[in-house]
Amino acid sequence: MGPAAFLAVPGVAQGVGLGLQGFFSWLGSRGQAKATRKAAEIQARAARDTGAWQERVAGEQLAFQREEAARLQEEFNRAERANWAMERAREQRLYGKAGDEAFNLFGLSRHQRRLGFDEAAANRANLRAELLSTGRTGQGRFAATQRRLGRLGALVGAPQPPGGREIAPYVEPTALVQPEWRPLADPRQTAFEYPEYVPPTA
Repeated sequence: MGPAAFLAVPGVAQGVGLGLQGFFSWLGSRGQAKATRKAAEIQARAARDTGAWQERVAGEQLAFQREEAARLQEEFNRAERANWAMERAREQRLYGKAGDEAFNLFGLSRHQRRLGFDEAAANRANLRAELLSTGRTGQGRFAATQRRLGRLGALVGAPQPPGGREIAPYVEPTALVQPEWRPLADPRQTAFEYPEYVPPTA
């Protein structure tokens, strides 16, 4: 029996048709499963690629933020140090100005005190000289008067002390002791002081 006659047998052609239909259905389902797996693999690979890209982008953003924070901190530190330097220079100018004013006042005060000191010393010396002159003059007059009275008494026979009238010598006051001038301290002896710059901590 040939193939044509075989297919002409009742039921055989129907069975062959069903077999072919199942075969092609199997082929279709197999292709669909393969396509599904392929699509799943592509989707998984895309997900992995997307995750790696997102991680790389996040790392780059974090690195940029850190660099920007470091740059801003450096700018802030420079500004703080510049402000400290300006304030120190201002304080030093004020210190120098106050020192000059204090020294000028000190010089004037020292000059006035020196003049007063010298004037007081001269007054004490003049007063002592005046007292010496007065005392010596008075002693001389007193001695001359006593000697004259003694001679007159002797002429008239008045009793005289043995050896004549004794005149005590003039006792001069002790030597004048002047205080020594003590220089005043310079008010600008203290050095300028200012706290050192301390960088801010992170």
